[in-house]
Amino acid sequence: MSSTLSLAQPAYTTNFMKTILQLVYNSSSSSYPQPTGYQINVLSSGSTVDQTTNVKISGYGDQYTNNNEVTTVTFLATFSNTNSYQFNEVQFYTQINGQNNLEVADFIFTSAVSKPSGYVLVLSISFSISTSLQYIDAVQDALQLCGSSCSQEQCGYFISKMDLYFLPFSFLNFIFIYLLGITLNYLESLSNIQQQAQEWANTIQNCENTCASVSTSSQSSNCIQCLNNAISIASSNPIAIGIVAGNPSSLSTYLPGNKIYVRPYPICNGNGVLYQASVSNSSVNVVSQNQVELKITFSISETIAPGYAVVVIIPSIGNPYYTAGIFSLNINSPVSQPTFAFTITLSQS
Repeated sequence: MSSTLSLAQPAYTTNFMKTILQLVYNSSSSSYPQPTGYQINVLSSGSTVDQTTNVKISGYGDQYTNNNEVTTVTFLATFSNTNSYQFNEVQFYTQINGQNNLEVADFIFTSAVSKPSGYVLVLSISFSISTSLQYIDAVQDALQLCGSSCSQEQCGYFISKMDLYFLPFSFLNFIFIYLLGITLNYLESLSNIQQQAQEWANTIQNCENTCASVSTSSQSSNCIQCLNNAISIASSNPIAIGIVAGNPSSLSTYLPGNKIYVRPYPICNGNGVLYQASVSNSSVNVVSQNQVELKITFSISETIAPGYAVVVIIPSIGNPYYTAGIFSLNINSPVSQPTFAFTITLSQS
């Protein structure tokens, strides 16, 4: 017997959403170890009627879809109670060494479900996160930014000088799977991943050589094509491809580090200097049950002129860089030591 259930409200807990954002900045991996197990509680009107720790990862998917990176982790939970009961709520916890650690989700259904006597309950639960490619594929972001201001050749030269060799996945999607217990061994064991990772790494190396040799605007097309090829190779499994290519000793080295960098660029030129930002404030705030925000205020010791764009860069603990997007600046005169207010929002519906 199987049932498809309707939810009375979104399931992710605000604590889970807050934890994702807390790991973006100003957190250490030792404060957030990966889970060693899971517990699922089944409740009726707030009282537990069944529970299990027999929970396994049964599926994983990560790909670029409709201009988003969509990452899904699926769990299969098997219970042992053969008595009859009704339930209208399911709670999902990660565990550390047998103790409940983080409540990921609280599923409250619009109507009660009846489990008859003589059967055990088996639940398949999928969790997903989606991040716009605008904050992952810096090449397309840069093309869109300069397309209205520069010639096609200028735009290509701009991109070839931007050093856009970022990880091919979102730091939010990575933190999501990290907190749900996808391990380095799991990623390394995925089908064909070693070959795909090697192909992506070789392509990135080729792009670095190709783009570094660009000296005029007319020479930039090969650089752009190479960078697009790299994104295409990563598109079928970006997190696993990017991480396996890096051959890390620990998955936690891909958690964001405690730094933010900003690289200002004159649009249509592309030459820019990397600055470490000085962070004056960071906070994670619950806006509603469905929305949590990370707000970071930071500045750089540089003067930025009109016609500039900035790339916001978040290095991982192990130093590979994430991009948080490329942004044009709406200014009419030079600004000395500019301050930026940067907001990342997680929402569910």
